[in-house]
Amino acid sequence: KIGNWYVWVDLKNNKIIPPGYFLYSPLKTTYFLSPTNNFDFEIVEVTANTSEELGVTLDYRVGFKIIDEKRLDFYNKYGAKNIQLVSSDIVMPRLLESIKWIIKSYSFKDISSKHSEIKNITLKEANAILKDVWIELQDINILDIRLPETYLKSKQDLLNAENELKLAEAKLETQKKESERKLLEANNNKNVSIIEAEAVAESNKIINSTSITSEMLKMK
Repeated sequence: KIGNWYVWVDLKNNKIIPPGYFLYSPLKTTYFLSPTNNFDFEIVEVTANTSEELGVTLDYRVGFKIIDEKRLDFYNKYGAKNIQLVSSDIVMPRLLESIKWIIKSYSFKDISSKHSEIKNITLKEANAILKDVWIELQDINILDIRLPETYLKSKQDLLNAENELKLAEAKLETQKKESERKLLEANNNKNVSIIEAEAVAESNKIINSTSITSEMLKMK
C-alpha cells in the first residue's frame, strides 16, 4: 500500500507509482517512498551581515517540495535520499547563500520592519537557484533576529555613558546657576556697602565743615 502524500520511486525501472495498492517482486525492483506534500524544517542560527556590516543571527522556518514532474530526475541525480537529507544537503546550502546575499542589502532596522518584503525577495531568488535542482520553495519565515552580544554590550555602555554625560551636564548647570546666584548676591552686597560708605563720607564731610549750616546742626 502506498498512502496519500507519497509516491513509490522505482529507480531500477525508472518509474513513479502513485498512491494505491500494487503487487511487486522484490527480486525485480527496489523502491522507496517519496513525500509529495510540503516539507518544512528550521534553520537555526544563520549568521549574516547587514548593510551596516553588523553581524546578526537569524532563525528561519522553511517549507519546500520536490517538483513532481522532475522527481525521477532528482532521485536519479542524488540517489534515494530521505527528505531530511534533502533538506540538509541540498536545500539548506543553496538557501543560505541567498539569505546572506539578501540580508546584506538591509539594515538591522529594516530586517525587523520589512519582513514581508524580505520574504518575497528570498522566495524569488532562492527558487531561481533551487529550480536547477528540481526543488520549489513554498514558504520562508524569519522566526527570530538576534544582535551579537558584543554589540548589545557596547550599546549599553554607550547608553550608560550618555546618561552619565547628561547627569554631569545637569550638575554643571546647577553649579553654574548657584555661582550666578552668589555673584548676584555679592554684587548686591557690594552696592549696599558702597552706598553706606558714601553716606558715611557725606556725613563726615558735613560734620567737619567749618561753616555752620542747618545740615551740620541737624547731624550734631
